[in-house]
Amino acid sequence: MPIEEPEDVLAAPLRPLTRPASLAQEAHDSIRRDLLSGAWPRGEVLLEQALAEQLRMSRTPVREALHRLTLAGMIEPSPGGGYVRRGSTPRDVREHGELRLLLEPQATALAARRGGAGLADSLERHLAGEPGPEPARNMRLHVGIADASGNEVLAGLIRTLNERVAVHEIHAGRDAADDAGHRAILDALREGDPEAAAAAMHEHLESVQEAQLDQVRRNRPQIDG
Repeated sequence: MPIEEPEDVLAAPLRPLTRPASLAQEAHDSIRRDLLSGAWPRGEVLLEQALAEQLRMSRTPVREALHRLTLAGMIEPSPGGGYVRRGSTPRDVREHGELRLLLEPQATALAARRGGAGLADSLERHLAGEPGPEPARNMRLHVGIADASGNEVLAGLIRTLNERVAVHEIHAGRDAADDAGHRAILDALREGDPEAAAAAMHEHLESVQEAQLDQVRRNRPQIDG
């Protein structure tokens, strides 16, 4: 009877180890999700102890999660203790807007080349039946287009920008102009026209930026950063 050779463990492919998410990561993901969903309205203070009790964990991982979210620009320390959503200034709107104008039209053109018709139909169906605060719903449309671009680095940058816009509540509300902008983008994607899709996204973002600037100036007239 032939003797089986022992498996060459050095030649065998390494299997990735799966590790459970750390408590700090769980806390981070949970708080971030609530921020994006609007569960923590502007002005409401996030207290470390209260969050730890809600998440059923110690204060240490919650503290780490809050520190990460502060570094990400999503929250800021409250003068009276705890944390609040980070406020927005005209400078925030301009800087976010400039980056989005550089990145999102390119992502939209790439998405149109990769099968924009199916993407447009999918996004339209998904958003039509999806409840939730308007900033978060708007973010999902923009991030959905970016994810369909096929460029993971580009999509990651766009996701980060849109998350910060949603968390800061830099949004002027849904109106006819906003709906028309989204419709023009989806129509261009459906036609598979990269140039028209990029142009529609650019025009939409310029319009959005102007509306956001007006809103932030009304909310914080004393700041013209």
